[in-house]
Amino acid sequence: MPVILRLTRDLTRGSWNDIAETLDDHFFRCLIAAPDLLEDLFAAAPADWYQQHPRHEMWRALFNAARRPHDLVDANTRGRFRAWVEAQPAPHPRDVLLLEDARLRDLLAHGWYEEASNLSDRVLASFRSPRALAMADAVPSAAIRCGTVKLLVGDVDAAALFFAEALHWAGRTDDHPAARDAAEHLALAHALADRFAETRTVLDSEPGPPTRRGARAGAFARALVALNALDLAGARSALSTIDRSATGEALSWIELHIRARAALVDGTACEMIHRLTGALVTQAALFCPTSAPGAVLRGDLVSLYHGVDDLRAAEDVLATPGLREEDPALLLPRARHALLLGRPDRALALLRREEPMRSSVPARLTPSGVVLAAAAELAASGSLSAPALQQAMSIVSHHGATWALIEATPALRALLPVAAEAPSPWVYRENAQLTRRERQVLDALAVHDTLGDVAAALHVSVNTAKSHVRALYRKLGAHSREEALRLSGSMSTSGTNAEAGGIARLA
Repeated sequence: MPVILRLTRDLTRGSWNDIAETLDDHFFRCLIAAPDLLEDLFAAAPADWYQQHPRHEMWRALFNAARRPHDLVDANTRGRFRAWVEAQPAPHPRDVLLLEDARLRDLLAHGWYEEASNLSDRVLASFRSPRALAMADAVPSAAIRCGTVKLLVGDVDAAALFFAEALHWAGRTDDHPAARDAAEHLALAHALADRFAETRTVLDSEPGPPTRRGARAGAFARALVALNALDLAGARSALSTIDRSATGEALSWIELHIRARAALVDGTACEMIHRLTGALVTQAALFCPTSAPGAVLRGDLVSLYHGVDDLRAAEDVLATPGLREEDPALLLPRARHALLLGRPDRALALLRREEPMRSSVPARLTPSGVVLAAAAELAASGSLSAPALQQAMSIVSHHGATWALIEATPALRALLPVAAEAPSPWVYRENAQLTRRERQVLDALAVHDTLGDVAAALHVSVNTAKSHVRALYRKLGAHSREEALRLSGSMSTSGTNAEAGGIARLA
């Protein structure tokens, strides 16, 4: 007899021992497929049923947690259950997994992502143990939670591994209803890594009917696919399907990410800047600079400032304390920033730098990264190698990545006919070629705080030095010493507080 029918029959009969036996092996299946039945069951259960076994009380706590925004399990119930499990000579693997899953929920709610990531690695090891079959019902949901943790530390490949593990276990346990949830999370991991060909493959082969919890991950994956094809209406349609009452706050940042990208090409960049800036302040714990969501959203904010041609504000965001320069989520915004300032050599250096091994596909080899690198190479040398042009065309075609073409400069668009119709949100500046004397003036500005010291270093009068500095500012498009150094890429630790000095007043 199917599990749900058996549970319904036993509830009608009041066969609480049989109900306990069914939930031992199928609680998570019932939590996904029949939450209303579980609600009736826990409401009807006699008090002594909870008292006679801590696991029964834990089930009820898990059911209640599933209806809360942060999935937190009641601390008192968890404490009693932990004491009971630890008192067992040989705790059941399922009970140990329930405790680890509850701990993961707690770590996520507090934003302790690195500790949660380490715990996820230990949980993965338990999935591969000889006793893993004894907890088969609980594995898919736990693996999805572990994968979500990996997304929050920016390890998208590890997240995909956990989601694939969840899909594998869901298939092993007689078409577990978590299969669709696992598939949609796997598709989301691929989409966040710009692996859109793989994303479409997973979405096209999703097993089973949609689940409420999976609706958010699936909607985000579909919205990213649509945005990748510059289908803004499709992206908005996908987001409109989200059940706003569904849990899953750990993924809420992805909707901001999607809407920020859409704002770049739909004319709402200014409005989105205000919304995103507010979110970074009001949700500071979730979006701290050292977290993956914090880095991704700050990269989006940089792109939005690029879209409204406010390079100073973009620079300020990139200088946020705690933001790691080597973070892959910031590589393309940093490289584009250099290119927009007329520094294609700096952009190429960033794109060619080795990245931390967080992903099997480095950011520079994603569709947007390849197009941006081609644009920088063309701007730096005046020509583009045939392999670079071919790589750009090939990767855009393979992933259907029309979105990546917005990174193309006007010069690159002339070589890439497919980019002709793509939006162009950025204002590119010509590479500022400084004369030998202008470079000397710039070098003096980098190390001296006053106009008098600059004049002495150049062996000229103060008035002549002032003329040289003003001419340099005009060529760089700068309005202050600090901005001139930033635009030229010559900022040093010396003399960075000269804004109150004579040089700054030349602006």
